[in-house]
Amino acid sequence: MKKLIVLVMSLVVIMTAGSVLAATTNGTFDVSANVAAACSITGSPNIAFGAYDPTGGDVTANGVLGFRCTKNTAYDITIDATRQMTGTTYSDALTYQVYYEGALTNAWASTTGNVNGQGTTPSNAPQTKTVYGKISGGQDVSVDSYTQTIGIHINF
Repeated sequence: MKKLIVLVMSLVVIMTAGSVLAATTNGTFDVSANVAAACSITGSPNIAFGAYDPTGGDVTANGVLGFRCTKNTAYDITIDATRQMTGTTYSDALTYQVYYEGALTNAWASTTGNVNGQGTTPSNAPQTKTVYGKISGGQDVSVDSYTQTIGIHINF
């Protein structure tokens, strides 16, 4: 008899448990994020002028700046102002200029507000800007190897 009572009670518990869990309630929760403006330089526009003959004409070369910004980020690219390579043996300075267009008439500014250095990225895909360089002919410099490390900045 005890077994029968235990069995009946077990069945009652099992049958009523389903009805206890039969109700449902619903709710919602919020998910949010803020996307920050960000830019990074992905490739330096190294410019190698090659051989320069001071008794000859101008020498030109160019390099490509690679960068990437968050989509719809407004940016302004500047290049440091000192445009003067120094010789490794002698103290001569070989001056040059960098430009933002191939006609070599508009120098790249060292301050913000350079028209070609400004823009808004259409996507977060890699972007490029060509940097054009020119060494003017006729400079009074010694035979030497000339170099300079110049800073490039993306303000956003």
